[in-house]
Amino acid sequence: MSKYKHNIDSQNPDDLLIYHNYLLKYYRQIKDVKLFEHTIETCKTNIIPLVSKFEQYNYQVSELRIRWQENMAWEKQLDIINNLYPSFLSVNFPDRYELIKEIFHILDELSRTDSLNRFQNLYKHTLSELESMNQEIQQYIINLPNYCVNERCYWEKQLAMLRKIRSYNTHLSTQKNHFEDIINHLDNIRDIQLNHGNPLWALEADLDIVEECMRSLRTTNDRTLHSYLKMTFSHHLTRASDDISPYRTNPEAIENFIRLGRYYLFENEYSKAKYYFDIFNESKLSIGHYAPWIRKYYHELLTEFSKK
Repeated sequence: MSKYKHNIDSQNPDDLLIYHNYLLKYYRQIKDVKLFEHTIETCKTNIIPLVSKFEQYNYQVSELRIRWQENMAWEKQLDIINNLYPSFLSVNFPDRYELIKEIFHILDELSRTDSLNRFQNLYKHTLSELESMNQEIQQYIINLPNYCVNERCYWEKQLAMLRKIRSYNTHLSTQKNHFEDIINHLDNIRDIQLNHGNPLWALEADLDIVEECMRSLRTTNDRTLHSYLKMTFSHHLTRASDDISPYRTNPEAIENFIRLGRYYLFENEYSKAKYYFDIFNESKLSIGHYAPWIRKYYHELLTEFSKK
């Protein structure tokens, strides 16, 4: 970190902001709460007033995400976001979408455990605002140059997310249609990546489909939907496991072995789950570098195989 600091422009607030964000990630990984809080306060006092309004909003939302992930005083930060929220609506698309999406993900997790409490209205507002941006996203994709492959795939994934949000309050009889639309968006990503010579990212689209199927299989009681999900889950899981062999030592692909292990554990295929779990462990990479949900999958696998 000291080498990185030496190479940035100490008079440039944008450079300093990026540096402080890296510091926050580092202190989070080593679980140094004191330095984490000190870095936040230093940044808020000395850097945030110097950057654009959007960067200020973005910092507040980033702080919320990190605090939520590490369960560190996130509720107080969510109160700050709640007060700032009307100002977020004046931000132009696509920045407005990114701010509201991050807030929504946290509120959505709270809603699943009936823990929204005083944030009920904020949840409703973020949900409505995201749904209202569907047309903006579609138009944005249309206007993207052909060479913007990853950006096109990113926004396809966001359309899939919005379709999933819309399915929350739909009648059971239409849920299969909604899910088919979600799969179509994710399949589009796979096709786009394959057509542009990116097989690893195509494989990740298969895993995203498996993820969506697994989540829905845990909650649905509808026989037709369950049968469709099971078939789709198995097809894309098999395809991903067939395609991942060349990436066993590729650092960009390593977290996918945790995902494969967890999905096979869901299928009660313990030998395959253990096989992929072992591949990750052989990499000697720290699980602390990965997103919270990947860390959760890792610890679920660790718990399962510690029993045996």
